Amino acid sequence: EELYDREWIRSVFRDAIERLREQLTAEGRESEFVIFERYDIDAPADSTPTTYRSLGEEFGLSESQVTNALHRTRGRFRQMIEAVVAEITGSPEEARAELDAILGRPS
Repeated sequence: EELYDREWIRSVFRDAIERLREQLTAEGRESEFVIFERYDIDAPADSTPTTYRSLGEEFGLSESQVTNALHRTRGRFRQMIEAVVAEITGSPEEARAELDAILGRPS
């Protein structure tokens, strides 16, 4: 059951990430997705960590602009997770329970 739960969560996250990518690209904000992807998703565990400063330099943004972009994108990612779970579950109560489990919120 634990393996199933982990795979289900991965599936929800994959779908949410793809929806987020599509939405931001359609809005002409692909660089915000790339920043999110590089900092939060593809962050290397065994090398020099990506910093807000390095991302800012790469994308021509200040550190505070990178901070703001990540904040916005993380919020939208959470909305995508909620949308995916709502589509999969049978009721709002079930969706809330699943979201609490996925996001580590107390029930």
